[in-house]
Amino acid sequence: MKRCFKESVGHFWGLVSTRPYMRALCGLAQCLWSMGKKREAIEKYYELLRLNPNDNQGIRYLLINCLLEMGRNEEARKLLKRYEDDPTACWAYSEALLTYRDEGASSKADSLLKKAFDCNPHVPAYLLRKKKLPAELPMTVGFGDESEAVDYAADAMKV
Repeated sequence: MKRCFKESVGHFWGLVSTRPYMRALCGLAQCLWSMGKKREAIEKYYELLRLNPNDNQGIRYLLINCLLEMGRNEEARKLLKRYEDDPTACWAYSEALLTYRDEGASSKADSLLKKAFDCNPHVPAYLLRKKKLPAELPMTVGFGDESEAVDYAADAMKV
């Protein structure tokens, strides 16, 4: 197994035999976070991205919210840059938030917030609690639709 960890780094998810490990490590990170062991959780998320930089599991979405909550803005910026072509609401709203943290209500922050709103206009209603999150999260998520807004808001608000 040690050999697998050496030789398969970078494409771990591509090996069906490593997927249970990847899922378990993600579960461990989520448990650590919920137990208040936030630094340890973040380390596990980074390890998952090291093993699978293509991020087939969507670990970056969990990690960005953790980094933002912890105020680890520089790391969050680097993560956004690493996946800069990501078209999701999570990425757009995270970038707008980071810019606002850096610059306040600047024209760049306003522009990025507009871009995020254009990406998914349903998100603010959930973040501002004008709409209540459903008891169950959606089984599938579509870009720009309400399911994406629910999925993002549920993650962003629980960290």
